[in-house]
Order: sequence, then structure tokens, then C-alpha cells
Amino acid sequence: MAGGVAHDFNNMLAVVLGRAEILLRRVNDPEVTRGLEIIRRAAMDGRPHRSAAPGVHPGSPHARVGAVDLGQVLNDVLELTRPRWETEAQSRGIFYEVRIEGRPLPPVSGVSEELREAFMNLLVNALEAMPNGGRFIFRVERQGDYVTVAAQDDGHGIPERIRERIFAPFFTTKGPQRTGLGLSVAWGS
Repeated sequence: MAGGVAHDFNNMLAVVLGRAEILLRRVNDPEVTRGLEIIRRAAMDGRPHRSAAPGVHPGSPHARVGAVDLGQVLNDVLELTRPRWETEAQSRGIFYEVRIEGRPLPPVSGVSEELREAFMNLLVNALEAMPNGGRFIFRVERQGDYVTVAAQDDGHGIPERIRERIFAPFFTTKGPQRTGLGLSVAWGS
């Protein structure tokens, strides 16, 4: 059954990707081009990755790891989520300040799509913890041979009684409309 769902989802993404690429060839407006590039990137991230071996899920240890521009990944996250934290929120009178702090960094070893998904899940969870608006910051920093990314927000925090369970797959406090996979995916990336 999961294979059938994945197949159908991949077919839908192929349509989205194909249409976005056709429109990209036809438009001259930089703002429209930027929006179509975001749609294209999201569709590409959702497809099975060609860099993985056939039949290997991109999240498995066998997915191709390469040099990743972490600054670009974080900028992509802000652009992919902008409709939620800016356009949609402002239409309801809610304002978020979302930004990245830190100097440009050397490339890191990783899988761009997985990192983008993990950081997107962190940002979306933070927005949900700030229903009346607030501030979210990704802080990037080089510490010796390592690069760290810290997320800070003005949200209400996580109650002590559930902290131990937040990374468990399918655990959610947000009701049946949610999967409870966001932080689990972020933890596994």
C-alpha cells in the first residue's frame, strides 16, 4: 500500500515539477521566476532522489552525502516557508520575524534535501508554538571543525512532562490532523 501511495505522490510531483519548468521558460518577471523556483525546489525535494541507489530511501545511510552550502539550505527553508510565516500570517494580522544570523560558512557534509526538511520541520513547529506571532532565528556558527545551527524562538516552550517524548515518531500534541513526524524526522537527519 505504501508503495502505491508513493507512486501516486511521485506522479503528482512530476506534474507540478513539469508545469513549473515549462512556466520558468516562459516568464520574464523576476518575482514570478523566484516563486516558480521555490515550487520547483519543493517538488524536487519530494521526489525520490536520483543520487540514492535504486530502491534506497534518501534518508537511509546509503543516500549520497556531499558538500552542502548550509547557508543556502537555510535560505531555501525561509523561502519555502515564507507564505506561511509572512503572507498567510499577515493576512490574519499576525507578524513573525524570521531570520538567519551568522557569517558565511564552509560547505558541510550532508544531504541538502534532508537538512532542508529537518530545518523546515523545526521552523514550522516553532511557528505553531507562537500562534500570535513572534521571532524565530537560525544561528549558524563554526566551532573548530564543526558547524552548528541553533534555533531560537519566542514560543511557549515544551512542557516538562512531554519533553522526553517529542522526538518519538507519531507523537503529537496537536491532534489527529497532524502526523507527529516533524521532530522525529529532524532528529533522524
